[in-house]
Amino acid sequence: ATYGNMVEPDLLKGYPQDFVAVQLTRFFFAVLATISYPLQVHPSRASIMALWSLAAGPAHLQGPRAERRRFWVITAVWVPLSFLVAVTVTDLGIVLGIVGATGST
Repeated sequence: ATYGNMVEPDLLKGYPQDFVAVQLTRFFFAVLATISYPLQVHPSRASIMALWSLAAGPAHLQGPRAERRRFWVITAVWVPLSFLVAVTVTDLGIVLGIVGATGST
Protein backbone atom coordinates (compact mmCIF):
# COMPACT_ATOMS: atom_id res chain seq x y z
CA ALA A 1 0.00 0.00 0.00
CA THR A 2 1.18 3.49 -0.73
CA TYR A 3 -1.25 5.56 1.37
CA GLY A 4 -2.44 5.85 4.93
CA ASN A 5 -1.23 3.77 7.85
CA MET A 6 0.25 1.12 5.56
CA VAL A 7 3.16 3.38 4.55
CA GLU A 8 6.34 2.56 6.44
CA PRO A 9 7.87 5.37 8.53
CA ASP A 10 11.13 4.96 6.60
CA LEU A 11 9.89 5.73 3.10
CA LEU A 12 12.99 4.30 1.45
CA LYS A 13 12.21 0.82 2.81
CA GLY A 14 9.22 0.71 0.49
CA TYR A 15 11.41 0.83 -2.61
CA PRO A 16 13.59 -1.95 -4.03
CA GLN A 17 16.98 -1.77 -2.34
CA ASP A 18 18.93 -2.67 -5.47
CA PHE A 19 17.90 0.49 -7.37
CA VAL A 20 20.76 2.93 -7.84
CA ALA A 21 18.41 5.87 -7.23
CA VAL A 22 17.42 4.49 -3.82
CA GLN A 23 21.06 3.93 -2.88
CA LEU A 24 21.95 7.47 -3.97
CA THR A 25 19.04 8.84 -1.96
CA ARG A 26 20.27 6.99 1.14
CA PHE A 27 23.75 8.41 0.58
CA PHE A 28 22.42 11.95 0.25
CA PHE A 29 20.29 11.51 3.39
CA ALA A 30 23.48 10.55 5.23
CA VAL A 31 25.23 13.66 3.88
CA LEU A 32 22.24 15.78 4.90
CA ALA A 33 22.29 14.35 8.43
CA THR A 34 26.02 14.99 8.74
CA ILE A 35 25.75 18.58 7.54
CA SER A 36 22.63 19.43 9.51
CA TYR A 37 23.88 18.02 12.84
CA PRO A 38 25.79 21.19 13.84
CA LEU A 39 22.79 23.28 12.82
CA GLN A 40 20.61 21.26 15.22
CA VAL A 41 23.13 21.17 18.07
CA HIS A 42 23.84 24.90 18.18
CA PRO A 43 20.33 26.12 19.13
CA SER A 44 19.70 23.19 21.45
CA ARG A 45 22.99 23.83 23.28
CA ALA A 46 22.16 27.54 23.51
CA SER A 47 18.78 26.67 25.02
CA ILE A 48 20.34 24.33 27.56
CA MET A 49 22.88 27.00 28.49
CA ALA A 50 20.08 29.54 28.96
CA LEU A 51 18.16 27.13 31.19
CA TRP A 52 21.34 26.43 33.16
CA SER A 53 21.81 30.19 33.65
CA LEU A 54 18.25 30.50 34.94
CA ALA A 55 18.77 27.65 37.40
CA ALA A 56 22.31 28.41 38.60
CA GLY A 57 22.74 32.08 37.79
CA PRO A 58 24.64 33.75 34.99
CA ALA A 59 28.01 32.17 34.28
CA HIS A 60 29.88 35.47 34.12
CA LEU A 61 29.08 36.03 37.80
CA GLN A 62 30.70 32.71 38.75
CA GLY A 63 34.13 33.42 37.31
CA PRO A 64 35.74 34.08 33.97
CA ARG A 65 35.84 30.44 32.84
CA ALA A 66 32.41 29.31 34.03
CA GLU A 67 30.61 29.93 30.74
CA ARG A 68 33.29 28.07 28.76
CA ARG A 69 33.12 25.19 31.22
CA ARG A 70 29.33 25.02 30.87
CA PHE A 71 29.69 25.00 27.08
CA TRP A 72 32.08 22.04 27.17
CA VAL A 73 30.08 20.11 29.77
CA ILE A 74 26.91 20.43 27.70
CA THR A 75 28.78 19.47 24.54
CA ALA A 76 30.45 16.51 26.24
CA VAL A 77 27.04 15.21 27.34
CA TRP A 78 25.01 16.15 24.26
CA VAL A 79 27.22 14.59 21.57
CA PRO A 80 27.42 11.09 23.17
CA LEU A 81 23.68 11.16 23.96
CA SER A 82 22.81 12.00 20.37
CA PHE A 83 25.20 9.29 19.16
CA LEU A 84 23.49 6.81 21.49
CA VAL A 85 20.11 7.74 20.04
CA ALA A 86 21.46 7.38 16.50
CA VAL A 87 22.87 3.92 17.24
CA THR A 88 19.94 2.50 19.20
CA VAL A 89 16.88 3.82 17.32
CA THR A 90 16.08 1.52 14.43
CA ASP A 91 12.88 3.21 13.24
CA LEU A 92 13.34 6.51 11.44
CA GLY A 93 9.68 7.32 12.11
CA ILE A 94 10.43 7.69 15.83
CA VAL A 95 13.22 10.18 15.17
CA LEU A 96 11.17 12.16 12.68
CA GLY A 97 8.26 12.20 15.12
CA ILE A 98 10.43 13.65 17.87
CA VAL A 99 11.98 16.22 15.52
CA GLY A 100 8.57 17.21 14.24
CA ALA A 101 7.09 17.41 17.74
CA THR A 102 9.81 19.75 18.94
CA GLY A 103 9.32 22.13 16.03
CA SER A 104 12.73 21.66 14.46
CA THR A 105 13.04 22.37 10.77
